[in-house]
Amino acid sequence: MVGVVLTGYFYRRFLGEWWPYISFRSLEGRGSFPLWGRHYFVFDGYWCVVCGGRPPYRLGMCYDCYFSVDGLRRRVVVEGLSAYDPAYADVLSDVVMREYVIYLGAFGPIYKVGVTALDRFGSPRGFLTRLAEQGFQYAGVVRGGFNLFEALELERDVARVFGVRDSIRFEEKVGVLHEDADLRELRVLVDEVADFVHGGVIWFGGFRWDDAVDFDSVFRGDVLFGDFGFWRGNITIVRNCSEVLAVNLNDVSSRGVMCSEV
Repeated sequence: MVGVVLTGYFYRRFLGEWWPYISFRSLEGRGSFPLWGRHYFVFDGYWCVVCGGRPPYRLGMCYDCYFSVDGLRRRVVVEGLSAYDPAYADVLSDVVMREYVIYLGAFGPIYKVGVTALDRFGSPRGFLTRLAEQGFQYAGVVRGGFNLFEALELERDVARVFGVRDSIRFEEKVGVLHEDADLRELRVLVDEVADFVHGGVIWFGGFRWDDAVDFDSVFRGDVLFGDFGFWRGNITIVRNCSEVLAVNLNDVSSRGVMCSEV
């Protein structure tokens, strides 16, 4: 295993602002660190986010972890009913029967539907962290007592019936980074979706992000150094002495980081 394997990113609210954090695992255990300020990463390959010891097979997990109980718990959230194994019903019950909400958000002119746990990270309003991770300007959340599979099925139905997206590519996001969202249009859409799924709107609001900045290119390499001064969802802009880079935080997952001590 390399010194550290980055396992993803998430947002926390502090002093009224949303701040990005990177999660990791190492030989000493799991942890996280804030991403603002200056950082220096030397990446070394891709590794399993569960064990950190083998290259990934699918969903950031190695073959053994993908077919383990921990892997199954991760897979049902992403793959839904197709990954469910009735033999592990007891083990999966807290994941499947947890209450999920449906959200609709606007990233510029692009609308996206998705699902997330109501009490994500153990907070009564934990769903807000998922909206921040998406980088929405505005979003609405619909509650209807849905379990995981019900929510995922409704997500597909909403995308089909209302013509909204269930994913937005990084390149599309940076392409509309300077564009505004239509607050009124989104509110109408959220109300219509709430009626469609027989739920109620429990939150509707906006997120405050810094003004977008221009960049020279998208980061694709193995060495990343500079000041992280702009972030919005999975987009962060890094400045160093010679260039300004746009970094997709989704791409850091599974990446190994070389570490040394002197």
